[in-house]
Amino acid sequence: MKTTILLFHPDLHASQVNKDLAKAAQAAGIEVRDIYSQYTDGQIDVKKEQAVLETTDRIVFQFPMYWYAMPSLMKE
Repeated sequence: MKTTILLFHPDLHASQVNKDLAKAAQAAGIEVRDIYSQYTDGQIDVKKEQAVLETTDRIVFQFPMYWYAMPSLMKE
């Protein structure tokens, strides 16, 4: 079964927990897609992301908690 993690973090380099979780997942062979680094202009290629998700069995959303809200790009 293929697992894909969609990582939404606006400043991953400054993160401790999310950065370490992403590295551990990659080391375990899980695909981690850092959405903020792939779409720096905020314009998500919907068709491309849909194609990626069609090839995966499990989808995990990883993002920092901001007072019980999600990052703005994830809302897009």
